[in-house]
Amino acid sequence: MNKSGSGKKVTMVKEALLQQIRLNNFTRGSMLPPERELPERFGASYMTIRKAVSELVSENYLERQPGVGTFVRKDISRNKLNGVIGILCPTWNSPEISDLMIHASYVAEQNGWHPKLFFCRFWEDKVMEDAWKSCDALIVVPPVTVSMMPEYQKRLFSSYEKPVIFIGVLANILGIDSVLGTPVESIKTALDKFKEAGHRKVAYIMQEINPGQGLPEELEASYWREWYEKENPGEKPDSMIYNVKVPPYIMPHQVIYDLLMKEGRNNIRFTGIVTNYSLVWGAMAALHDLGMKVPDDISIITMGDRQEACFYRPMINCVYKSLREHAEKALQAIEFRLKNPQAPPQCLLVESQYRAGDSLKKLI
Repeated sequence: MNKSGSGKKVTMVKEALLQQIRLNNFTRGSMLPPERELPERFGASYMTIRKAVSELVSENYLERQPGVGTFVRKDISRNKLNGVIGILCPTWNSPEISDLMIHASYVAEQNGWHPKLFFCRFWEDKVMEDAWKSCDALIVVPPVTVSMMPEYQKRLFSSYEKPVIFIGVLANILGIDSVLGTPVESIKTALDKFKEAGHRKVAYIMQEINPGQGLPEELEASYWREWYEKENPGEKPDSMIYNVKVPPYIMPHQVIYDLLMKEGRNNIRFTGIVTNYSLVWGAMAALHDLGMKVPDDISIITMGDRQEACFYRPMINCVYKSLREHAEKALQAIEFRLKNPQAPPQCLLVESQYRAGDSLKKLI
């Protein structure tokens, strides 16, 4: 009877230790706390801890290094234990990042991976190193532009020692696999829809970017400028582009709201706005407070993907690149890299889709 009870206790401790490994609290390659410190944590005797650890050693989850300690094995098969995908995102979150984390976590779990979230402020943040060491693969939303990434990190991420997938930037030119929406496609689709509805004076509201970085936003701004000059011959587009500089700790909505309120109703000469979801609330609130209605006075088309989009009123016309598809293709790239570690870096593209709403008024 006692032996049976003892066996159940050993099994319980084994499962508790395995759960800590599954959750990546005891990371692969890391040393366990000394066995004499574990009884209090797991509510078991030293001998029970000792037996549970010994069984995990024999089952190749743990390994003992005499005179050093007991370690989680680095080479645990994914058939025995799910691999860990680190989802590394900027500290200053946005709804799009939150949605991507939800989609990436779901897709990871559905495909036999354990997701673990990390947040960083800049490339040199120690979290980057911790995520790299403790995970089997990484999905990275860059905290700042990739041009600021240190050389040692570029070498590490492009070594293919572990799969690393960048989201939203063209990283394959650095030797790093990436997933992003097709550049320029969103702004092109939005402006085509405006033109079909008879709009020519369409303002572009964007968050400030540093020119010369080759970012998708910069390419979109260039396309909008060319389109505007073609549709409004002889008119410079400078007064129709709002390059919004968002200070730290301030919501983008607040910045564009203040800017449009300062502009005033009499100085608004456009009939349409193309912008992204991080700015559209502020723009719509300012238009409302200036006595202008959407879409009667100003039409709006947004770019981006948000789960909450269906709750906006009026329902906003939108060009989006599915975040769920970003997550699915990121996992596809991870699996490919695991099977083909020497293959050239790849960039998987997510195509734009258009969703009609109630924020675009036909002028013709």
